[in-house]
Amino acid sequence: MHGETAAVAAFARRLVKEKDKEHSLEPIIEKMNALAQQYYEQSRPVYCVKKGYVDEVVPLTQLRDYLTAFVRCCFQNPRSTCPPHQMMLSRIIRG
Repeated sequence: MHGETAAVAAFARRLVKEKDKEHSLEPIIEKMNALAQQYYEQSRPVYCVKKGYVDEVVPLTQLRDYLTAFVRCCFQNPRSTCPPHQMMLSRIIRG
């Protein structure tokens, strides 16, 4: 979910209530902007690498090589790397 969408989902009801009470909406809008900014900052690849959420950031031009290597590993040693039911082809499943 994008930061703007999350902020709107989190604060929409509060905005309506404050508007009905004719209170200032600025504090809530500031919180929404802060939440959207937090989502943006914490979804960047560099942040995810620093926190250990990912092993490596791969350039898009090299992604095919990584996927090929993973698939080859799965087919060489399927039980320890990939559950067998994920390796079945659609022709096998259909019978």
